[in-house]
Amino acid sequence: MILRSFLYGLYFGTVLILSGLTSWRRMAGLFNLQDPHVLLVFSTAVIVAFVSTYFLTKVRGDQEPLPIPTKAFTSRTVYGSVLFGVGWGLTGLCPGPLYVHVGAGTPTALLVLFGALLGAIIYGVFDERFSRSSPVRS
Repeated sequence: MILRSFLYGLYFGTVLILSGLTSWRRMAGLFNLQDPHVLLVFSTAVIVAFVSTYFLTKVRGDQEPLPIPTKAFTSRTVYGSVLFGVGWGLTGLCPGPLYVHVGAGTPTALLVLFGALLGAIIYGVFDERFSRSSPVRS
């Protein structure tokens, strides 16, 4: 199981590198609306996932769509998305490329990883407090 997970991660990291999604310049081009490369790669991934899911459903013979759990859309979703986007825009790293850069030994990636882990810990602390004080769980 660990070997299989390692190989999947190695494959994913290789795909990210070969597609240019680990390049800070590509991400800067995305956020400055100057380079559509990242959007084209994302669009291709969405199309492949859509077609694969469609054919997987047909091959399995299911008449029902695959179950996709839903969550409520709240202001916390907006704040979290904005915070994630600002961090991505400032560092040029989202979680996938972050781990690729850490694995490659990029020193600044360790700072970003530290910040991401600290943010997750802070979220966990506050989410626990808010969920106890609020009757509505989002």
